[in-house]
Amino acid sequence: MRKDMNDKELFERYKNSRASDNSPLGSEEETNTKKILKETSQWKLREDENQEAVWNIVESKMKTPTAKSFKIWHILRVAASIVAVLGVVFYLYNLQSSRGLVKFETAIGENRKIELPDGSRVQLDVMSSLSYNESDWGKQRMVHLDGKAYFEVKAGNSFVVKSTHGQTQVLGTSFSVEDRRKSFHVECYTGKVGVKRKGAEEILMPGKSIQLINNKLVVNSIDIEKNRGWIKGKIHFDNADLKDVYKALEMNYPVKIKSQLSSTKYFTGYINTKQDLGRNLDRLSLAMGLEVKQTKENLFVINEAR
Repeated sequence: MRKDMNDKELFERYKNSRASDNSPLGSEEETNTKKILKETSQWKLREDENQEAVWNIVESKMKTPTAKSFKIWHILRVAASIVAVLGVVFYLYNLQSSRGLVKFETAIGENRKIELPDGSRVQLDVMSSLSYNESDWGKQRMVHLDGKAYFEVKAGNSFVVKSTHGQTQVLGTSFSVEDRRKSFHVECYTGKVGVKRKGAEEILMPGKSIQLINNKLVVNSIDIEKNRGWIKGKIHFDNADLKDVYKALEMNYPVKIKSQLSSTKYFTGYINTKQDLGRNLDRLSLAMGLEVKQTKENLFVINEAR
């Protein structure tokens, strides 16, 4: 179709093509002119009206926007403006939040000691991450934790540890927080520790811990020295499912442990991550009457001792 052909010419051409098959219209032209004929098909002409008058009416209707279409376009323009403004606000917020962000991460078998801007100390356990905003530290001492960490907090204003399943708040104390997948566990070693979760709040004194069990916070007593022994490499277990012991080994050594035991077994004792894996597996097999075989470079299989 010629770009310079106007609607009036299309109308004439379509009328002529209906009278003769010698000059068929293209599909695009036919679609446009059919719209025009549909508009005029219900009209009745007076005797004093001719083709030119009819065309003028059609042309005026085609050029006059309806109130409904104007309203829709106005709404769309407003919506687009709102989206654009929100996008800019979100970008600026993220940009501001990322400035001064400090983050630490540990891998399998890696512990890391961290000193915070106020002199508070943190020991980050294996496969964990901790972050804070240095630029906001003077206003609010807050860290974000994914995994497990031990804290020795300098006295001062409120110190907050935010994690997936709860919020731990202190003024100056030593404590640990573990938040992994569905597990949430806080232990107080000195001072007082406040733990909040979904509107519930508990205050822990030294020698107390709180754990998320069946979506509820449960307070228990702990042996402080044993429970924070992991800081020096000793992880203690008290009647723990053997699967939890395997998991602890896998988090501290780059191996996989497969159990072929026929029943659930429970372990009381410890593993020492400062020692090599072989010594820990020997300690475990002697205490539990197990047989450990290495089938591949990083795969160990546990069976009942024969």
